[in-house]
Amino acid sequence: MATIVAQANGNFSDTATWTGGVVPGAGDTAQTGNYIVTIDASITCTLNPTGSGYFLVTSGGITITGDLVMQSSYTGGGLRATHGSGTVALTGTATGGAGVSAHGAVNAGAGTMTVGTATGGAGSSAHGAVNGGAGTMTVGTATGGAGSSAHGAVNGGAGTMTVGTATGGAGSSAHGAVNAGAGTMTVDLAVGNNWGVGGSGGYAYGVYGSGAAGQTTTAKRTQSGPYGAPAIGGAVLMLADASNSAQFRTAYNGATLTLTDPSASADWPAEADVRAGVGYDLGNKIGTAHIPAAGSVALGIPVDATVGTAVLTAAAVTAGVWDAARSGHAGAGTFGATDEWAGSVDEAAIAAAVLAALEGSPITAICINPERSEESDYDNLRRKPADCC
Repeated sequence: MATIVAQANGNFSDTATWTGGVVPGAGDTAQTGNYIVTIDASITCTLNPTGSGYFLVTSGGITITGDLVMQSSYTGGGLRATHGSGTVALTGTATGGAGVSAHGAVNAGAGTMTVGTATGGAGSSAHGAVNGGAGTMTVGTATGGAGSSAHGAVNGGAGTMTVGTATGGAGSSAHGAVNAGAGTMTVDLAVGNNWGVGGSGGYAYGVYGSGAAGQTTTAKRTQSGPYGAPAIGGAVLMLADASNSAQFRTAYNGATLTLTDPSASADWPAEADVRAGVGYDLGNKIGTAHIPAAGSVALGIPVDATVGTAVLTAAAVTAGVWDAARSGHAGAGTFGATDEWAGSVDEAAIAAAVLAALEGSPITAICINPERSEESDYDNLRRKPADCC
């Protein structure tokens, strides 16, 4: 956990490069002093360019696990990559310095460079990360700094830069991301800074396109700053895709409202999953789901926003059994044809008839005589059908 200072130009991995002969490792801070230190293999430590020195990467396949805090006066970048192919990755934050144009990380070659977070510095035009040539740079989060025009990330050449979230900084015109050359810049979310009524400082956009010949600057989503500062400035197009939306402030330092292009693919539920008759998707869809009332659902079973209240009673069971039993005997002249039973009905006889039908007994007639009470008609019929009258 030490601060180790370079004592000569040389490779990072060479003990002769460092005071005391100790190569910086995990937990250490590596300072350049006035020397150029070439990172020749992947490392884990904090990079702290100081004096007139800087860190140099000349080949791809290098990963720097840690942050870069710029204190050098070198305007070419505290971490300068000149590789022609492959990827140089800085996993942490690249921060611009206090000097004029004291940039943090610079991709000066044709290869690819990735930076976790890029933050502008306190110096004028001290950018956090710069894609200076024809290469490709990807920045997870870019935020403008405190210095004037100290942008978070800048695409300065004909290369391609992709930024996840770009937010304007505290400095005047310290934009989150700027496309300054003839290259292509794509920002997923652009956010304005704190300028506005009740806010502070000058305005700074989330992303700014200079409008240089041949350039393309696009943003997928925009969000004004907490006090209404605009998210985009210059020549910036909204990129139309499935997630295209814009978020606006509806109160200073308060709530937001998100608008989505009506032609975009929205995550609408299927019509069969929406209550019948309810319109949605601007009236283009109508729900078809029929939700039963709680009284039609068994007690305690979840339904709609409540639970069922229907109780199965003995009477309901009796009615259900009777309906099922007579369902196959509803023709004319059968016991199931209850519409033929005008007047008094011997309930015992009916029950017996139902039972006999279920047992398969060969009953062909039922004698209905309310004056007979000593014996049931059913018993009489089984013993001597001719006596039933």
